[in-house]
Amino acid sequence: MIIAKFYLSSFQKYLTASTFLAAVVVFSSLCEAAVYYVSTSGGSDSNSGTEAAPWATVQKAAAVLTAGDTVYIKNGTYALNTHPTTKYLSPVKSGSSTAGWITFAAYPGHTPVLDGGNAVLPVGGLINIRNKEYIRISGLTVQNVDDNAEGIGIYVENSRHIIIEKNHVRHIDSSGIQVFTKSSQLGLPSADILIDGNDVEDTNLGGPNEMITVAGVNRFEVRNNRVHNASSGANGGEGIDIKQGAKNGSAHHNEIWDLRINRPGIYIDAWDQLTENIDIHSNHIHHVGTHGLYIGSERGGLLRNVRIYNNIVHDNYRAGIYFPDETSFSGKEPLEGIVVVNNTFARNGVSVNWFGAVHVANPSITGLIIRNNIAWQNGRYQIYDIPAGVSGAVVSDNLLWGTTGTADNSRVSSGADKKTDPLFVNAAVDDFHLQAASPAIDGGADAALPADSFDQDGDSDTAEPIPFDYADNPRRAGSRVDNGAYERSASVSSYTVNPSAGSGGTISPATAQTVNHGATVAFTVTPNSGSSISSVTGCGGAFNSITKIYTTGAITADCTVTASFITDADADGIDDDWERRYFSNLITADAGSDFDEDGYSDRQEYLNSLAGQKDPQGAEYDPKVRNAPGGTGYAGRASFLPAVKLLLEKK
Repeated sequence: MIIAKFYLSSFQKYLTASTFLAAVVVFSSLCEAAVYYVSTSGGSDSNSGTEAAPWATVQKAAAVLTAGDTVYIKNGTYALNTHPTTKYLSPVKSGSSTAGWITFAAYPGHTPVLDGGNAVLPVGGLINIRNKEYIRISGLTVQNVDDNAEGIGIYVENSRHIIIEKNHVRHIDSSGIQVFTKSSQLGLPSADILIDGNDVEDTNLGGPNEMITVAGVNRFEVRNNRVHNASSGANGGEGIDIKQGAKNGSAHHNEIWDLRINRPGIYIDAWDQLTENIDIHSNHIHHVGTHGLYIGSERGGLLRNVRIYNNIVHDNYRAGIYFPDETSFSGKEPLEGIVVVNNTFARNGVSVNWFGAVHVANPSITGLIIRNNIAWQNGRYQIYDIPAGVSGAVVSDNLLWGTTGTADNSRVSSGADKKTDPLFVNAAVDDFHLQAASPAIDGGADAALPADSFDQDGDSDTAEPIPFDYADNPRRAGSRVDNGAYERSASVSSYTVNPSAGSGGTISPATAQTVNHGATVAFTVTPNSGSSISSVTGCGGAFNSITKIYTTGAITADCTVTASFITDADADGIDDDWERRYFSNLITADAGSDFDEDGYSDRQEYLNSLAGQKDPQGAEYDPKVRNAPGGTGYAGRASFLPAVKLLLEKK
């Protein structure tokens, strides 16, 4: 088994000799693709769409882009509802596997806003993708679709090969992000969908469905999303819902919190269709208004082969995980092969002194497995009675601590489970790692681990047990697997992560953080008025320009996270002193200008010079002197075509 701290999906392939020639063909096609720009500053839809002559609307880009093309959208608020004909963004054409993706992306370092003006949408979403392939939506803020008509933020219907990544979706009448297959519509069934790294909040103001909805989709991945602060509307509002014929996919490494009463964090619902082969793992679900996870079939469709593991589920209003009895809807609620293994359930149901960690009410489940979990200080019980009609249930090797009901006590006395304090590192601050003396260490059963069906470690072995724990460390470090979501290695150490902020802003938390080996820690970086964030570095992390949160990589040694700021009165991302040095003012240069017309924007030249980079001829980056094309660093692909044009001009 290969141990590696990354996850492979259907969107990621190894580049082998057999695929190299195909990659060359694709690259040749991409070299002919165009890069366009949209800006609120100097933009006009009668322009050519270059960086020097950008378009004014994203609707213009949607009408023009063809396979392989990219449009970069610059800072500003784009009022889509004021467009004379099209009140939403909807790609007219598809990308392709050979010519490349069609990409709508934020200009590097920018956070453009697509605003619906709370006007009634004539279609499903403010971003509306129907019957398309190979479309990417990246880095955009999508807001204000409170139209009282079930408007959606980003809507995908009957489409394939779609990536929705790094967007911020907020103040929406219905779902923030919704992907559907509708059999009543012509076109492709939805498949090969990636929903990655989005921030979804304040949705379902009145409309139905969920904050993130995946329905009838084959091959999907919902990962690294932050889903929180649902509105107080009367309908919908579950965190992430995988439902109604979805199959062959996973939801993992999402954080879900602050949902309203009666709305679970993750909802798996077959509805009236076969829904199968789904992994729910490594999610953090807390402080939601009902159950953390809700697993059922509201209209009698078969739900089977669902694996729920490595999740941390705590402080939810009702049960940590709930299997409801909904036979009153359809007379049946068939569930088969449901696995609940190596999760940590803590303090669920406490506020109502009812419910607990695991509650099984559905009498129609077959092949239910509940093993290797930690259930700690939940409300009225830890694991509720299993209904008499449930066939073939295996409930064992769990660690229970706190209030126990009759069923809990019988399992403890029989040795099926054990009752003892798991000795978390610091549960008061939600640190559910295990102390060195924890009885949960080596307390699980290896045979209970589900298979690595989606090949998380990329070794092509889908029959082996899952390779990782919640923190992406090896799932088994000792003689047996541990109980709960975290595995404790015999060599586990803790390290100090020191935050440091220069003048011009703050970093929070501002004090040193103690972090266990392999864990991560997040910091919020805030510039003062008149300043901008220059860089955030250290500890192998990544900065989210939308949320202003810097998350470290896996910590394996003491390290420092450093936030730097620049004086930036005009908020263009360029240090004011640098602008005055070259132009004697703060007007000539901005984030999109290119004074010397060399294909590198003035901001790109500033960032490249700041990093000490040089162009291919070894020259310093200078905004008033044309630099040679093809340099590495921040300029990236955005400068590729103009740079080639410049090279041809020089020849």
